[in-house]
Amino acid sequence: MTYLFSPLLIALVALAPAVPPKSPVSEVQSEVKTEHAVSESVACSCVRFVVLRGGNIPLIDASRIKPSTTTPSVGAVAVEYFPRSGLHHVSHVVAVGTSTVDVVEANYRPCEITYRTINLASTRLLGFR
Repeated sequence: MTYLFSPLLIALVALAPAVPPKSPVSEVQSEVKTEHAVSESVACSCVRFVVLRGGNIPLIDASRIKPSTTTPSVGAVAVEYFPRSGLHHVSHVVAVGTSTVDVVEANYRPCEITYRTINLASTRLLGFR
């Protein structure tokens, strides 16, 4: 019998995932939606997103959240102020480097969950909570 495709190739194709692997950002979006059964509106609120990830802040406007330390740690909440727009923003620290922190956040770009690296010397960074 002549095979157009080998049985091994057919088996490998059958075992391959039907969709490409998720990016870290889509995993976070999925985690928030699945674990907390919330709507997509969570991506439109930096505060709500950080609270749902376990950040120790009240569910209030970001402008009312004050930092309590200048020392970052994984799990802390980064508090920023953007003078040009007059907006405050919070994000969840996922990694700490010698001069930077990596954060996951919602609504830095409108209604998106993103990862970003913040320089600790940034004048926009008010501190951590």
